[in-house]
Amino acid sequence: MYDPVELIRKKRDGAFLTRQELKYLIRGYVAGDIRDEQMSAFLMAGVIRGFSVKETAYLTEIMMGSGKEIDLTSLSLPKVDKHSTGGVGDKVSLILAPLLAELGYCNPMMAGRGLGHTGGTIDKMESIRGYQCEVSSHDLPRRLQGSGSVIFSQSDEIVPADKKMYSLRDVTGTVESIPLITASIVSKKKAEGIDAIVYDVKCGNGAFMKTSQEALALAESLVRVSSRTGLKARALITDMNQPLGYTIGNALEVMESLLFLRCERMDPRLQEVTLALAYELHSLYSDEAREAFDHRCDRLFRSGQVYERFVRMVTDAGGDLRSLEEIGEGRFIEKMIEIRSKQDGRVLEMDTFAMGKALIYLGGGRLKKNDPIDHRVGMELHIKKGDVVRVGDPLLTLFYADETKKASVMGLLEKSIMIGDREYEEDPLIYRSVH
Repeated sequence: MYDPVELIRKKRDGAFLTRQELKYLIRGYVAGDIRDEQMSAFLMAGVIRGFSVKETAYLTEIMMGSGKEIDLTSLSLPKVDKHSTGGVGDKVSLILAPLLAELGYCNPMMAGRGLGHTGGTIDKMESIRGYQCEVSSHDLPRRLQGSGSVIFSQSDEIVPADKKMYSLRDVTGTVESIPLITASIVSKKKAEGIDAIVYDVKCGNGAFMKTSQEALALAESLVRVSSRTGLKARALITDMNQPLGYTIGNALEVMESLLFLRCERMDPRLQEVTLALAYELHSLYSDEAREAFDHRCDRLFRSGQVYERFVRMVTDAGGDLRSLEEIGEGRFIEKMIEIRSKQDGRVLEMDTFAMGKALIYLGGGRLKKNDPIDHRVGMELHIKKGDVVRVGDPLLTLFYADETKKASVMGLLEKSIMIGDREYEEDPLIYRSVH
């Protein structure tokens, strides 16, 4: 037995906490023996004083052990996954999951719903009528045996400590802590039963990590702590100073993904990030050269195998193929309006955060946890940073269902694309990798 007040004081004064002390606090909080105000004080002390790599690894393992861990030992293929720290227009998971399966990997992809201004993979998949995102830990190995990749949501059985602690962090100003973010992410991913993971750490005005220094600190923390818990891990720091791909919105991003998978419209930036993440995982198991790997992936896409794998993933989850067809053809779209350039010049900046917020105001995201989602709404970009435009050129098309909501975002979106005549310097798409 420990005194929780003494442990709070200990962390407040910058001391190192042992595994047993952290276990007492976390397990006690899940059980209801540690009060909200005590855990709040502990978390704030940790945010201010910090946690060592060893403490972060302890937190990760204790949080993971608070619930059920998925057992995938019956599956012989390497079990791998990818995690993104949150972006706008980021539909990489929808393309990467079936590609990994075609490359011979087993991919249990536990994904989330939209968080703040960033979109969620589960919200996107649920725009397909009938898609069931909940999978029991008992049924998951069978599903993976059949389709190779499964995109599913976190159940109450998986890492309940994180669910309870995150709700508290959200209302006590203790979200912005790299060790706590790391423990939250790694505990959930490790509980999937995977062997290896690649992290896509977003950096820029549309990301939670605004600077390359912040993104690097998080990437290094994720890789170090993952390694300490027995996971093979790598990370890429990628640009989020403009949306990834050309669509933002749930059904719209599924539509873009379908066109990509069918090789009908493959956004180069989306393709580069997807293949880079796939190669980071692949290189943990193979010494295949990057050029040969890219050629092989290109053949898999052009053969239709990756698209067919995605369709199988959807149908195995109860998804309606007619709904998938409707999305692919854009038949869900209700109303649209174009925003055009009011000046000549070059696209210098995009306020990606504002675009993500606009989707929420349209009804395509959540202001409150239980808000319903309108999967139909969103926007399509017709330009990238650096493009030269003339007066009257289309910048983006807004897809909406409600006139009042449309009116509320028009000004925001018009200001989100900055056009001028000064010299333009392009951001790198992939800043660096972290091993």
